[in-house]
Amino acid sequence: MIGDMREDAAALAPLGGFELLHGLRPGVGAATGPRHEPPDDGRPPGPVIGTCTDAARAALATSMTVILEVLAGRRRPEGLRAASVDERVHVGLRHRIRAGGMRGAALRTLHPSARPCGTRVEFVGSYAHAGRVRALAGAMIDDGRGWTITALRFL
Repeated sequence: MIGDMREDAAALAPLGGFELLHGLRPGVGAATGPRHEPPDDGRPPGPVIGTCTDAARAALATSMTVILEVLAGRRRPEGLRAASVDERVHVGLRHRIRAGGMRGAALRTLHPSARPCGTRVEFVGSYAHAGRVRALAGAMIDDGRGWTITALRFL
């Protein structure tokens, strides 16, 4: 019986995707093989996505820290004035505060990603609340007067 299983296993052919994944090993693969340049079709190369500026990172960290501290009850609701958020986000935050906030919530991580235009940043992050780690996502823009959070979602 075991001999039959070995013969059956030897008859199986690996899938194409398996061969590709199986061939990827440290020091071997596309990084060390010949480079394949994309075909020149007359179009300019795609946009290079820059990293987030220090000003954008600082504005995001400051605003999100203030927002979570207000929602957690560590700051008074008037403290939201220190956060740079647009009116829609502000209304949503005030509603959440009236509904009881998120007592004990704490910001854990923020990961901003600048868009090619340079005036928009999308971000994801995590926060701890009620013994669990949850996600958040949002966007902010630079409207010439500074960075403003225009979308925020606690997941």
